[in-house]
Amino acid sequence: MPQLVDCWDLDGTLVHTGRLFASAIGKVGAASGKSVTEVAQSLGKVSKVTFTFTDWFADLGIEEGGWVDLEADLRASIAARAKSCLYPGVVELLEIRKRAGVRQVLVTAGDPTYQQWKFELLGLNDVFAGEDRHFVPLDGSKATVIELYVSSGSVNFIDDRTNWLLEVADRHLPVRCLRPCWPETSGNTPHDDDGRLWQTATSIEQLQQFLERGAA
Repeated sequence: MPQLVDCWDLDGTLVHTGRLFASAIGKVGAASGKSVTEVAQSLGKVSKVTFTFTDWFADLGIEEGGWVDLEADLRASIAARAKSCLYPGVVELLEIRKRAGVRQVLVTAGDPTYQQWKFELLGLNDVFAGEDRHFVPLDGSKATVIELYVSSGSVNFIDDRTNWLLEVADRHLPVRCLRPCWPETSGNTPHDDDGRLWQTATSIEQLQQFLERGAA
């Protein structure tokens, strides 16, 4: 019998990354002498290539001698707040889907080592089996990973970033795409393909309805 598969993005879909980094931005601002705006812009700039703490510090001109202690401080701060930065209701939805027999797959992009560390902080190890956790470099392909699951059955791909949704659409994969646009983030910016190439969900309840409804 074909299996149902949910492929989930991480940042902006399951976890509010901006909230996760809120305290880190303040600490880095103090260390660099830069404004909150400058630090946040630097974080966005570095993340477009691939995020590491050292790249972030270097971009802001922080003295290299202080990098080790600063990174340790930031990692501890992020770890302490990680679970509270998961979007309300997402853990419950993941668990409902898993109990219903739907295979839960993580497909996140960024620096693989950093993304894996961040994932481990969120307490989702029981939801995503080890073989179903995929940490894709930013210059890699989520569509290639998702394609591996197409032969298993019906696949849902849930991602707030339109570039990854478009990658799947361009491959003409038989995958149902869903875009969460949570009110807490800027991910709710309208896109020309909203409602055409993918469905958009503005609440966890709506996303759950889409998933339970199955393919349109």
